[in-house]
Order: sequence, then C-alpha cells, then structure tokens
Amino acid sequence: MPLESLKISRFRNIEPADLVFSPRLNVISGANAAGKTSLLEAIYFLGRARSFRTSHIDRLVRTGESGFELFGRVTRKGQAGVPVGMARQGSSLRIRIKGEDVRRLSDLAAWFPFQVIAGDMHKLLEDGPRHRRRFLDWGLFHVEPGYAETWRRYQRALKQRNAALRARRPLAQISPWNQDLLEAGERLNRLRQAYLDRLQLHLAAEMDEFLPGHAPITLVYRPGTPAGKAFGECLEELAGRDLESGFTRHGPHRGDFRLKSDDRDLVPQLSRGQQKLAVIALKLAQAALAASTRGQHSLFLIDDLGAELDTENQQKVLVRLARSEAQVFLTLIDSTAMAQWPDVARRMFHVEHGEVREVV
Repeated sequence: MPLESLKISRFRNIEPADLVFSPRLNVISGANAAGKTSLLEAIYFLGRARSFRTSHIDRLVRTGESGFELFGRVTRKGQAGVPVGMARQGSSLRIRIKGEDVRRLSDLAAWFPFQVIAGDMHKLLEDGPRHRRRFLDWGLFHVEPGYAETWRRYQRALKQRNAALRARRPLAQISPWNQDLLEAGERLNRLRQAYLDRLQLHLAAEMDEFLPGHAPITLVYRPGTPAGKAFGECLEELAGRDLESGFTRHGPHRGDFRLKSDDRDLVPQLSRGQQKLAVIALKLAQAALAASTRGQHSLFLIDDLGAELDTENQQKVLVRLARSEAQVFLTLIDSTAMAQWPDVARRMFHVEHGEVREVV
C-alpha cells in the first residue's frame, strides 16, 4: 500500500513541499542537517501520529509557527488516491481519512505498515524488552485481525487491577479483575508465540542471506512470568507482593523475546555491524510474513544505511528490498552511489536547506 504523494507545510525545517513518490524506490540525497531525516519523519508521522526521533511533538513545528499540516494519498487494496491528512494546531491534532475523522490511532496505523531502519536500530537487540515487545505487537497488529482488540482488553484489565493495587484494596476486591486479565493475557501469549514460530521460518532465510554460515537462530518467547509459573498462578499466588508493590509485576506486559544460537544469546556473539544486519533481517522477515499472510507490502524508511555497514552489505540490503516489492524511502549524502544499486522504478529527491526538489 504505497504512499503516492505528500504535501508538507510548517513541519520542522522543511520548506512547503508537494511531492509525488515512486511505488518502489525513493532516494533522498543531501548534505548532513539538510532535512533528509525530517522528510522521513514527516512520512512516518503521517502514518503513526508520532515521531521516530522525539516524543515531543512541539519540536516538529517549524520555528515561529503554531502548527503544521501533512496531507498524503495512499493506495490500499486496489483503492488509489485515498486521502489521509492531519493538522496540528497548538496542542490539538486532527486526523482524517477519506474525509472522516479518525478516533483511534490504530485505524491510522493500519494504512501504514512501516519498517524503520535507522542508526539506533541496535536498540531492538541490546536495550530493554519494551523495544522487542513493540516490534512483536506491531507485527501481530498487521497479520492478526483480532490482536489489537485482545491487546486493548488486556490493557484495560491491567489498568483496573493496578488501580485497585495502588488503592491498597483488599485482595478479595482485586481478584475479580484477575479473570479478564488472565483470559486476555493467555490469548496474547498464544498469539505472540505462534507469531514468533512463523516469523522464525522467514528469519532463517534472511539470516542465510545476510550472515551466511552462522548457526541457526531460534526466537525464544518469554511470557513475562517467572520460569515454571503460569500467568494465572502469578496473579493468585503473588497477589500479596503485587499489593506491596502497587502494580502487577508479571504478565504479557513484561513479555520479551530473545534470539538464541546454539542455546546462547545471539547478541554477544555479533559485532555492531552484524547486529545491524540481524535487525534488518528481522524487519525483512516481519515484512515478508505480512506479505505472505495478508498480501500487504511494507513501507521501509531507511536513514543512514551506511552507518557500520560496508558497501557490500549495503548492496545486499538494497537487492533484497528490490525483491520484496516494498516501497522504500532511502536517505543518502551522495546519490551517485545509486548507480550500482538495483534497477527498479525510482524517484530521486535532493534536500538543501530544507527545500526538497525532485531530481529528473
């Protein structure tokens, strides 16, 4: 479901722009700090209503302005030119799809199956479990139609149980929340485990391409409970400790997954460049699973691909993306390097001092 076009007004340092994109490869060149990443950020914000660079939306507003506007057209399931727009004014953000207001951000995100490949991608492997949960939940959201509602049900029950724990309610008044939490949580765990099982099949092929000769990789799900204890046991047997802590300490909201090789954690075995290739393999596997399951091709936003990747591995990534039929937005300092990369339908853009122009 490619992004056909994008109009940008008052966003970051980007001058007003009206851009038409290739459904396959879009190359964005320019010097450092010219505005290349800001253009990727505008595309991402249109589909997620948040930034991949900052949690402060006010920083996205052009200096001296009070808001910004983004308007795009997308293709989805044979529908071409579907309008998606948003306007930020003060602290208010209005989002519209096909002329109707969007109330839930999940309704917006369904139109934009983004994969971001940027300089900090190693966090997926090295940092805390929340990065891997986000990756896992994002993948399930795009392949399992009922997952979003199960996740929301779990979050509602978790919020209610935690409120009762913080209020130091008697355990007898906390137990009624356990059943809803348990049912939704067990379903989340089943869906996550099944998803990782399917993802692992796609990951094996990607790892063979990017890290040939490496021992097979296993994706191991950790459901957020102590080893050997079921979620229901934690809710009942450890309720007293939850009451002391004032929150639910175990469950899918603490879930995680790890990459194992020869029964050892994979990450310590890899260099930083290999870690980046492993994350790219994970994202490509996730995109391939979505395409095979629901016929949905991803949008890849790639910033600074050359960081810690040599030319040969950059070439491997681009060749693989060319086979994927994904729409790609790629930033480069020097667009002449594209001469050796895959010959697919493309548009070239150059950014200088925030002004974006197409290079014909």
